[in-house]
Amino acid sequence: MSPAGHGICIFRLYPLQCCVYSACMSSLKPFDLPPPYFTLGDFDSAQTSQMRLEKGAVLLFEGEGHKSDCYLILEGRLDIRLVTASGHETLLYKLQPGELVGELSLFGKVTRTATVTAVSPVCLLRIDASAFAQAMHNEDFNRRLMHHFVERYVRSHEVIQRLGQPKVSHKIARYLLSLEAWGDAPQNQISVPLVGHAELAMKLSCQRETVTRSMRDLTDQGVIETQANGRTIIYRDRLRQFLDA
Repeated sequence: MSPAGHGICIFRLYPLQCCVYSACMSSLKPFDLPPPYFTLGDFDSAQTSQMRLEKGAVLLFEGEGHKSDCYLILEGRLDIRLVTASGHETLLYKLQPGELVGELSLFGKVTRTATVTAVSPVCLLRIDASAFAQAMHNEDFNRRLMHHFVERYVRSHEVIQRLGQPKVSHKIARYLLSLEAWGDAPQNQISVPLVGHAELAMKLSCQRETVTRSMRDLTDQGVIETQANGRTIIYRDRLRQFLDA
């Protein structure tokens, strides 16, 4: 099962949804996409219901059959994970309020593509197929939905790049280059608090001890620097030189 599935299943729409999608895209200008977030007001309250999850609860299991519904995060955070061919559990990305989860079940995906777990108390809006189809009659909703799928594709592609690197040190370098802290600014270095080696190992589908050795190697080569306050200085140009070597 490939994370890339998150990016391609948008084209497997049902007939009615495909008509709405085509009408929306006919007026879409290149790169003219609104933020990919959604609200309660996007859906008919008579066709939706709210639910809550405690921290650690599993909302969806990878591989289970779907019920043609999805969820909008109203409060809290969710982790999206899958199990790789090597048997390691890999963190794909985290979702926040305003984002959809499980939406591929409405676009022809037979089974859930990942496991979704609450990393904090969560409040969700359950949306069935009819409520979603009704929302797709709104052009602004469809434009945000398009941005949503594009962003998920980009996130999944970054995961594929990280997991595709043969050396753990290269996986780490790719991960460091993809940090949101870089933003759009052209700065060559950032100082950030990094996740622990155990969590990073889970992200990259490798062993914690290997991550520790690789981080030490990157430090010895001057690619990163650990500060006394627990933050890490990361140099963009040195990371790229390291990957090109």
